[in-house]
Amino acid sequence: MHVGDDGRLWITTDVPRLGTDEQRAALGNSALLCADPESGRIRRFLTGPRGSGISGVSAAPDQRTLFVTVMGPGWSGSPLGEPTAADPRAVSNWPGHDGDGRPRSAVVVVRREDGGIIGT
Repeated sequence: MHVGDDGRLWITTDVPRLGTDEQRAALGNSALLCADPESGRIRRFLTGPRGSGISGVSAAPDQRTLFVTVMGPGWSGSPLGEPTAADPRAVSNWPGHDGDGRPRSAVVVVRREDGGIIGT
């Protein structure tokens, strides 16, 4: 979680490591949520790739750049599938989508096209 200077609460989720297969299927992919204290609304800001967890979030001091950590894309576990040495991309090949690549954790940098404050 991260609390912005304006009080917005950024909430990370890690669905692949929760509960039963049925519970994970009901929840879908991991996500980053933003809770706005002024409106009382909670909105989904982004959804992670299959089999990943959104494990960290931080913002630049001016709140115009957000850094989001995507952990373990392609994590094994039914019903998503089971990566093997022969097919490490059975669940995901994010972030490169290279046919010969492997899923990798990464930090995603988010900025608005208009240069505004993220999440508003």
